Amino acid sequence: MIINSRTLNAGASLEYDLCIVGSGPAGITLALELADSKKRICILEAGDRKASKTDLQEFFSGDNVGLPYKLTDCRSRQFGGTSAQWAGYIAMMDPADFEENPVIPRIGWPISFASLLPYYRRAFRQLGGGAFEFDPDRLSGPQHERIRFKADEVTSKIWHFNIVNFAEKYEKFLDRSKSIDVYLNATVTRINLDRGSGRVTSLTATTSARAAFTVKAKTVVLACGGMENARILLAQRPGSGPAFANDHIGRHFMEHPHYFHCASLLLFGRQAESGLYHLPEADELVGKTSLCAFFQVGAPIRKKLGWPNAVFRVQKAPTGIKLSKRISMLLHGLYQGEEAMERLSRIVIMAEQFPNPDSRISLSDKRDAYGTPKIRLNWQLTAAEIQKASRSTRFLGMKLGQNGLGRLQVEEWMATGNVTGHVNYGWHHMGTTRMALAAKDGVVDANGKMFGLDNLYIAGSSIFPTSGCANPTFTLMATTIRLADHLKPQLV
Repeated sequence: MIINSRTLNAGASLEYDLCIVGSGPAGITLALELADSKKRICILEAGDRKASKTDLQEFFSGDNVGLPYKLTDCRSRQFGGTSAQWAGYIAMMDPADFEENPVIPRIGWPISFASLLPYYRRAFRQLGGGAFEFDPDRLSGPQHERIRFKADEVTSKIWHFNIVNFAEKYEKFLDRSKSIDVYLNATVTRINLDRGSGRVTSLTATTSARAAFTVKAKTVVLACGGMENARILLAQRPGSGPAFANDHIGRHFMEHPHYFHCASLLLFGRQAESGLYHLPEADELVGKTSLCAFFQVGAPIRKKLGWPNAVFRVQKAPTGIKLSKRISMLLHGLYQGEEAMERLSRIVIMAEQFPNPDSRISLSDKRDAYGTPKIRLNWQLTAAEIQKASRSTRFLGMKLGQNGLGRLQVEEWMATGNVTGHVNYGWHHMGTTRMALAAKDGVVDANGKMFGLDNLYIAGSSIFPTSGCANPTFTLMATTIRLADHLKPQLV
């Protein structure tokens, strides 16, 4: 059932077997996976059915002391969470993203890609995908030919697309559910502990500046996103136990640096017509699954040279850009005896950010209407990462030429690594409660359980130890389904 918390009596006390904080893709995915457990589950959502601009400003504004980042636009305070803003990009991280890498000065994942693969399959089904296929060779065909480079120095990474608004898709199911209650306008402001047992006893959820209620639960899962998970935990520090004093909380904030229109790509010959590299238009992403391939420097090359992972997204050139007659004549000369084809596109890079403890979320001196400190964001990229992204772009251009596939004209600011004013982001908040084998290296264990507390778990992209270059939604759903399997025996 979906309930407006403001209809509850002030001071009400509720009891559940499992309490999930957040109704975004992670929170709803977890609830759906456990719906048949016959245990009582509640979801606490800070927002209402629809987002309020006033609330976004009040609760999501804060201090930004690092790279430019608009804090009020990058989160969602509403039923369904960020799925209301999700562009539907469904991509797996790469096996190499899970492995220890001597170039990255932080540990890798305590789980493997192979162990997560079955959960990727289950997440794909939940998103309404068709055949679970991410191999470009198997998807290649006459009209969707894979563009091949010698020795796989440059490969093709497949992404699927299907925009799914979790609120719209699951609202009726949740409203009719007898085992799951969703409480709207319920902002968690306090995690109450029994210090003797090392367990969470209850959560305090605030409904207005003057009213609150309590939820007692055997198990609690925070699923509020990469910023809010850290914010809630950091806000508990005064007078709390050692679990909330873990210095990794809020650190290693990672994004996917985006570099828009950093190069112009000219493909020629048969390669120009391959539909495998055509990014779907926005109206093609709603209500149906489609796919596209992006270029990617091969993992052995990246590991050898210490480059971050990245995908090179091919986008249509804007209206008004035309090839000159000279280029067209050149193409006809290169491809005598067959129809000359050309395709001019622009390149967008979405790059990996290496984990960095100084790139972090902390708390501002400012407080919101419920008295919780606001976020202080210090997003940092190192000069080395930027230069390596620049080198990988030039590497792509060199390999296009050497393989006779086309040409890449790199913008001067990207070629020199002088990207000031050109760094963008994807609202991908990762790493602030990272997964590790021990508390000295992270905040949660391999199952998402917070170190030092027996019944507090964290779900979502905040647990990612590394970021890879894939949109995080698909991976956070897979790790959440894995968490659900871990919790099922406890809910018997």
